[in-house]
Amino acid sequence: MIRLAGVTTADDILRVARDQLRCADVLLTRVEEPTQIILARANPQGALIPESIDYSICQHVKAMDFPLVVDDALSHPLVRLNRSVVECGLLSYIGAPVHFSRDGLPSGAVCAYEHRPRRWSDTDISMIVAAAGQLDQLFAARQLAPAFL
Repeated sequence: MIRLAGVTTADDILRVARDQLRCADVLLTRVEEPTQIILARANPQGALIPESIDYSICQHVKAMDFPLVVDDALSHPLVRLNRSVVECGLLSYIGAPVHFSRDGLPSGAVCAYEHRPRRWSDTDISMIVAAAGQLDQLFAARQLAPAFL
């Protein structure tokens, strides 16, 4: 069951998503060539992911403006050579676009990852999409900190 009602900060949204997904970490990113900026994360001890776009899987979510589900990154043609897979060991990923720009275009993603292959369920997909929607609402209400914008 997706439980985001009453959650009103980006940090809390990420924490609740991580708790419900039972995953290694949940990140909020902003993707701007040539970097991916990690704005917030649920697990401060999560994988150290460099901010170079070469390590970004979220760039694909932003480009497609659509959720991306990767059960086994080593065999997924879009991400198998991504440096976060090869060097950081991110082996499964799920992400949904976030829209922090005033023009409504995607700005980055909220995503979850694991260091092992994982079959993401329909509930998992709904959770990450709901988290992205909640973050979009915070932006629309101007409740996100200036660092996110």
